[in-house]
Amino acid sequence: EGIFRNSALHGLQEGHSVVAVRIDGSLYFASMAFVEEKILNIVSKHKDADYLMVDAISINRIDASCALAIVTLVEKLKAAKIEIVFGGVKSSIRSMMEKSGLSLEYIDKRIFRRKKDALSWIKKEMIKNGLETQSEPLLQNIE
Repeated sequence: EGIFRNSALHGLQEGHSVVAVRIDGSLYFASMAFVEEKILNIVSKHKDADYLMVDAISINRIDASCALAIVTLVEKLKAAKIEIVFGGVKSSIRSMMEKSGLSLEYIDKRIFRRKKDALSWIKKEMIKNGLETQSEPLLQNIE
């Protein structure tokens, strides 16, 4: 259970439309089911959520089975009308995600090297979709 951290301790305050989680540690076959369960549980507690931002800065390794499981998680959240966006993704992790079957369009639009860029994308999407951004703590000071 040490793979998830208290979001508030890492500056990931929750809003209504944007929920954030931070994953610390490597992702491998044995941990992915736990990670998916936790993420789905977090999202289920936020009925108004439209976006989930995964702070991936502390993910150092990911194996192929986890990369494939992320594809499944993306589809589950998409079916629930929640966009999942990754911020702080290291190039080696992005490379593994590219090999997993995620479309390049998805990767280019929703997987970012910096958390700030991921949040900026979310904010632009919310504005484009007519959603209010002022009350979202994560989007304050984001252009």
